[in-house]
Amino acid sequence: MNTSEYNSKIQNLLDDQNYNIVEKDPTTALQKEIHTLSKGLKKLKRLSESEFRHISHSNCKIPRFYGLPKVHKANIPLRPIVDFRNSPSYNLAHHLNKILKCMTIKFPTNLKNSYEFAHKIKDFIVPANYEFVSFDVVSLFTKVPIQQTLAYIKKRLEKSTEWKTTTSLTSDEIMKLLKITVKSNYFTWKGEIYKQTDGSPMGSPISPIIAEFCLQELEEKVVLDHPDIAFFKRFVDDGFACIRIGSKEQILQALNNFHPCIQFTCESEVNMKIPFLDVLVTRDNMGIVHRQVYRKPTHTGRYLNYHSYHHPSQKIAVIDALAYRALSICDDEFLEDELKFITDSLTKNGYPRSLINMRLSRMKDKFTNQLQSQNQDPEDQSPRIILPYMGPVTHRITAFLQKKLKCKFGYLTGKKMKQILCSYKENPPPDKIGIYRIRCSCPSDYIGETGRPLHLRTREHLNDIRKKNIKSALALHMLEKPNHQINQDSADFLKFLSASLQQQQQNSQDSVPALYQDEPVYKHPQFWRDVTPFGKIQIRQFWDPLDFAYYAIIRKINRNEKIGNLPDSLIRIPVKDIADVVSRMRELFTEIDSTNVRDEIPSLKGNPYAAIEDRNDDNF
Repeated sequence: MNTSEYNSKIQNLLDDQNYNIVEKDPTTALQKEIHTLSKGLKKLKRLSESEFRHISHSNCKIPRFYGLPKVHKANIPLRPIVDFRNSPSYNLAHHLNKILKCMTIKFPTNLKNSYEFAHKIKDFIVPANYEFVSFDVVSLFTKVPIQQTLAYIKKRLEKSTEWKTTTSLTSDEIMKLLKITVKSNYFTWKGEIYKQTDGSPMGSPISPIIAEFCLQELEEKVVLDHPDIAFFKRFVDDGFACIRIGSKEQILQALNNFHPCIQFTCESEVNMKIPFLDVLVTRDNMGIVHRQVYRKPTHTGRYLNYHSYHHPSQKIAVIDALAYRALSICDDEFLEDELKFITDSLTKNGYPRSLINMRLSRMKDKFTNQLQSQNQDPEDQSPRIILPYMGPVTHRITAFLQKKLKCKFGYLTGKKMKQILCSYKENPPPDKIGIYRIRCSCPSDYIGETGRPLHLRTREHLNDIRKKNIKSALALHMLEKPNHQINQDSADFLKFLSASLQQQQQNSQDSVPALYQDEPVYKHPQFWRDVTPFGKIQIRQFWDPLDFAYYAIIRKINRNEKIGNLPDSLIRIPVKDIADVVSRMRELFTEIDSTNVRDEIPSLKGNPYAAIEDRNDDNF
């Protein structure tokens, strides 16, 4: 799809009467509203300090609109998506989603995944004169009747007590926060700001739970007690039912009469077969159900190639996932054919047959033991560290950290070809960041660094001055010199810094000094200085994400300190350019050479870039 066709289809979506253009960006006002409300709830001890900081955050961005092509449908229509990340209500929506989710998961029609569906349909006997059908909601998220659904949620909150174990908020406070979240359904496209008049946009963390409550209300009124429905399960907007033959039109009409915006389509079985999710359900003349894996006609057989630049554990996960799906879904009569299909498909993708057979055998044993075990293993709550994958270097770092930390590891590769060739999203210009200056009426200037927009950082300085925060060098200066004045409009950048490490290194050879200094800067009054000694200014380590993770972990280990301050039990290292990461890894090993870390890793005593024996890897 070329750009002009894509833009035309996006515009056709936005020409719908459900979208209106607004003149003013509501981001700042919404951010203030959420901050004020959450601050009041914190004072009432309804929110903890961590919850308050999570919900109320600064430097918010306006949501961005884009479309995902539905390549399996005729004319390739677009699915409208709104990227809510970093928007004012994004974290609030996440918080509310955790509270409300506990009320939906035990609903009798709810399905977690296709494995649960295959398990529930396994022993079902189809009554005589009944057939299988599937229902699908047309554009569920964007058609949800918000006001009616909010009233139903309030009713469920008053009846249920399960949610009270997850929060200290009252039902009225939850509803107030929820109304703020659902009204923040605005976004930008091509410089225009649009607002969705009804429904909940795809991309918001609150949209799935809103849609779920809407359909649960419908099912309470129409499905659960319907005399012609013998079996009904639903995954999001896809429903599967066993109904009396001849009642399809009457049931479909009852579903469509629930609300004018919620409309269903229906598909009947063909030759006593019908697909649902990735399960092909077949019934025989005796009413016994048979199950096997279903693949759409657009399935290409392409999986992660064995020779691609990924960690071996990710390639093994491809085999294990396909094997687990076959073992969970297929009846015995179809299992061997499915495993043969998996073997042939993976072989075409470069996987060795010996590895495929070994993993299939292990998965069979694991699946059998899982069925025989009466007690399910508790969910593993170990923290997870995400590392950039750089071949043998990452293998050695992981092996060392596994000895020191009780955590799991995930791996990221560099940019994929898709990211280079095309992007569905508009990419706004990045915020200008770097070293900035604020002028005082006296000859001195304040020099600082920021990774956020300058007007936000300047506003924070002014708030520190107003609150007389002596921890701020700028506020302390104004307290000592009350007759001085700060010119807010004079704040400007002395040096711009980009996110590219390579550009940072180029800048460091010019007027910006070394990037990797241990001493903190700009934290006390002695850093009030003229701009003349600019060459002495240092930049803290956070400019390099690898410093933040690798250096911090290794230095703490050498000092016998606990790794207890990992944010949300997760270190995520963005990989913008794999070459830059490799360059930093070489510096990392230079750092290791100067510490006692190398003595603890025998494999590092030689060449750190030598190939490692993958067969000795526990994950292989």
